[in-house]
Amino acid sequence: MKSKRAITKAITWRIIASATTALIVYGALRSNGFHPDVAVRLGSVAAAFDVVIKLVLFVVHDELWHRYAPRKK
Repeated sequence: MKSKRAITKAITWRIIASATTALIVYGALRSNGFHPDVAVRLGSVAAAFDVVIKLVLFVVHDELWHRYAPRKK
């Protein structure tokens, strides 16, 4: 089933992207002297916000795309 594969791919990609965000925030905070526990917490919060913000932006983008995209004749 192709749609099941697409859903699995989307979920795994979201996990990879959010983990990347968390690692970037963690690295930036640690390199600026933050305690590891604080860096982990803030990295996790950033990853959670990343998921929510990008989901909302995707829905808005999709709505605008369907509203304003040229129609096929």
